[in-house]
Amino acid sequence: MTAYGDDWVRLGERIVRTGFLVLEGKLHAPWGAAWEALGEKDFAEVLAVRPDVLLVGSGRRTRWLAEALRARFAEARVGLECMDTRAACRTYNLLATEGRRVALAALVPNA
Repeated sequence: MTAYGDDWVRLGERIVRTGFLVLEGKLHAPWGAAWEALGEKDFAEVLAVRPDVLLVGSGRRTRWLAEALRARFAEARVGLECMDTRAACRTYNLLATEGRRVALAALVPNA
């Protein structure tokens, strides 16, 4: 992520105005739905790949995924960190630069 505003995130040269997933360095957009509607189907690809950690950007404020989803990630031995989207983007950049197997699922910052 090279920049972000209230309703967009720049990924390389592309501006994304929807939820998005970055998995194995590839952008998948649009991704997800409203926070309350996110379910296991939205994370199926992530669970199949099993990165070391999934960062979840929950919009303008930190929100936690449902307990059943958190348990599913623990069962799959995938680290899970929820934070606001801006923090998730910064953390993703840092971990990716370090060569970590990291994925990012995020809603736009104003969500």
